[in-house]
Amino acid sequence: MTQSLIQLEVDEDFRKEVDSLFNDLGLSTPTAIMIFLKQAIKRNGMPFDVVTTVPTLSKRDSALAWKDFLAEVKKIDDEPIGDFERVKFRERDI
Repeated sequence: MTQSLIQLEVDEDFRKEVDSLFNDLGLSTPTAIMIFLKQAIKRNGMPFDVVTTVPTLSKRDSALAWKDFLAEVKKIDDEPIGDFERVKFRERDI
């Protein structure tokens, strides 16, 4: 198989940081890049998710999720713990 050279220019400090990271992982930077490229071929795309925004819930979905969460907390709060019941404090006890 004929070999082909891929060159990449990066900032010197960045290169040192990358080399140090991969060295700590027991890899050389060229080996890490080769792993990246092989995974890209294997996945037929980037070997990790590429997103432009963080998904968020609508106000309605957020409120419903919060309501479900509180219902689950109440279930846990009402469950006995071993031979003891969970101690419920009133505001003045705290």
